[in-house]
Amino acid sequence: MTQISKPRSLAANVAAVPSDEHVLWHHAALCQLALPPSPLKGNWHRQVETAAVTIIPGSDDTVAPSGSFLRLLAMCICDAAVKSCTPAINLGPSAAVLASRIGIIVDQTTLDTIGNQLARLVSAKVTVALNGGPELTLLDARSKPRISANGWHPNLRLNARFHSSLIENAIPLDCRILTELANSPAAMDAYAWIRHALAHVAAGQIVSATWQDLQSRFGTDRQNSDAFRSVFEDALHQVFSVDLSIAIAVDDDGVSLRSVDSEETEANPHPTPQNDQTTAPVQSPGAELSNEPVRPQPTAPHAGNPVERDVDPEPQARPHVSHATTGTPARSALGPVSLQPRLTGLNQVVWLRQANGDRDIVVGVTPDAQFRPERLTVLALEPIVMQVIGGISERDFERVSAWVMTNRDLIDDVWEEKLASLEDIYGRVRKVPAVGWR
Repeated sequence: MTQISKPRSLAANVAAVPSDEHVLWHHAALCQLALPPSPLKGNWHRQVETAAVTIIPGSDDTVAPSGSFLRLLAMCICDAAVKSCTPAINLGPSAAVLASRIGIIVDQTTLDTIGNQLARLVSAKVTVALNGGPELTLLDARSKPRISANGWHPNLRLNARFHSSLIENAIPLDCRILTELANSPAAMDAYAWIRHALAHVAAGQIVSATWQDLQSRFGTDRQNSDAFRSVFEDALHQVFSVDLSIAIAVDDDGVSLRSVDSEETEANPHPTPQNDQTTAPVQSPGAELSNEPVRPQPTAPHAGNPVERDVDPEPQARPHVSHATTGTPARSALGPVSLQPRLTGLNQVVWLRQANGDRDIVVGVTPDAQFRPERLTVLALEPIVMQVIGGISERDFERVSAWVMTNRDLIDDVWEEKLASLEDIYGRVRKVPAVGWR
């Protein structure tokens, strides 16, 4: 598998990306490596050929900053420095104001955790290096931040050399997507890595990374290769479910990425995650001739993010985002069930339903989780898989057909009302056997 190509200059990024309230600028080095996922006693160091980061806790604290809030704070600090064009920044009058800017629901536990992580961050020595260059300190050690009456650190000063490096190597992230991923440090790391990797290549060009390279960037000492791959694939699934502008392929060699143009996604480069989605039953052959309108049905509540494998040695609050986290939307087991790409490995969303008196088994396919009758493709499964309504490309039809044959027993059991819960259905879904973009 080919490695990510040699970086092209990113100096024009800030000027090239239009002003957007949703853009959050981050340093290229911090996009390429994991920060501590959970409280860690002692130093944190991660280094690869293209980047390095070191965190040394302050003398009054043996625990390094960590978790989702560390990542969000580092991003907010970098973003403020880029947008103000000065190393002297202000994070706002309180943690509550900062949290509201990035879409985090504020409660006292959240505020306490943000304040605690910021205190650990400013007291620690954080250094980053890019492409074999010198180690640059994040904050100016000569300018200790003053603590306000509420214990908040509103004013910070970045090291001047780090600030210059940041301006030259800023990567645009989407704040809306980050708030959707804020419950998972691994997903935030994966998203930042993807955005950095795709910033170096022309639109549509494929970039790849091996599992060994990814593990050196984002793995932990406690993970073997299989455990790391499982965690990182989960993270990629979470990113893919909310960022409609990317395509991801996974195989035994590693991960490949490319940007998806607007014709493929019908979405803008910074898509808003679709949380208020509607679903509708899969139509039977001939349903397009009916005069009865299709009535959208509400989706069921999201079941939650995958449980993180690594157990925190010290409990800490996790962010609550202001949007409903995008996941695998579905109605109850008695209605139509949507299976998203993170479950099937396909480009499209597959819809299963019960027979409801119909004789011919059918499944539905839509380009995304938002049901639109005019974009529905219906496949009949007998005597062979065939398209009876709509149409998808030959390549996609072959992959969907392969998925159907792999999951035929599941489809039959749903059709015959043998499965009573979504958990039973999701637990039996098998991914498409062929490797490809999804």
